[in-house]
Amino acid sequence: MVVNEATDHEFGSEVLLWHDNSQLFGHFIHQEGAIGLEPTGVLSAVSYNPKTHFLSFKSKLTIGFHPKGPTKDVFTFTGKFESNTLVGTLSRVDMANPKNTRTSEEVVLKKKEEIDPAWNKFKGKKEWDVFTREVLKKVGPKW
Repeated sequence: MVVNEATDHEFGSEVLLWHDNSQLFGHFIHQEGAIGLEPTGVLSAVSYNPKTHFLSFKSKLTIGFHPKGPTKDVFTFTGKFESNTLVGTLSRVDMANPKNTRTSEEVVLKKKEEIDPAWNKFKGKKEWDVFTREVLKKVGPKW
């Protein structure tokens, strides 16, 4: 995330990944505005190849609101791990927008040096699911 301290705004994306045995799961966060609650979605359709380091996933978020209701943003990532960094293409489409215009950009998402302990306290997927339900109540997609 990039923070503009002069305006108290954040911009950018984060991917939080966990694994339990061979299962890979996580959250996608995308922020475009005032610092505060960051729109968060669950990773779905996750595919990872440990030999090639290729990773792809989708995530549903609500980034804002239209006059008729919340946005229905679907983000798709395809890329790979390179030295504690995700490099690839991030696409976005708002399913609530009648024009349904897809945007794509090349992204480089670096591993954070410090992670909030609250995001790292669970021992497995079941505890992560409980934690995630609480997160999504506050900042999850509104659709």
